[in-house]
Amino acid sequence: EQVRQQVNLLPDETEFDTYLNQLSSAAERHLAKRLRDDDGNLATFVADAATLAAMDPQPANPFLVSDEPDLVLAALLLVGHWFSNREAVGRDTQHEIPQAFEALIFDSRSHSLG
Repeated sequence: EQVRQQVNLLPDETEFDTYLNQLSSAAERHLAKRLRDDDGNLATFVADAATLAAMDPQPANPFLVSDEPDLVLAALLLVGHWFSNREAVGRDTQHEIPQAFEALIFDSRSHSLG
């Protein structure tokens, strides 16, 4: 529902549902890669603390979605951007990932040197 709102689709506009699911999955994978820890472990997004506690084995680099509204917004921004700009380069312009995405994930990223 959040994704549909992000791209301004009404509930009865379902022709893009498959594509929106693909974009949502791609945004999650993109964030998981961008939020690798210092050991190279991809981020694992978990709904809440109870779900994390029940996981066996425990993920190496968990992020609780319930505690990370900035990351949820970053994913929504990516989906909206990709939905509106389906090609990286058009005839008249180039499209980059919005700066807001980088700002929203900055504090969650590993910033180790070396």
